[in-house]
Amino acid sequence: MSWGADLAALVRLTATGRLHPQIDHHLPWSRVGDALTMLAERRLRGKAVFHLGD
Repeated sequence: MSWGADLAALVRLTATGRLHPQIDHHLPWSRVGDALTMLAERRLRGKAVFHLGD
């Protein structure tokens, strides 16, 4: 199963201003466990964005 078409549609909607994702946290990939804890404790509102590298 490919998610490419779905992801492209989400990018297109965001780029045209029709979709407004709520981003709650920007975290390095090394802190994915922290985000999972926040999610389990219902402290994560919106999305968590993970950064690879510096």
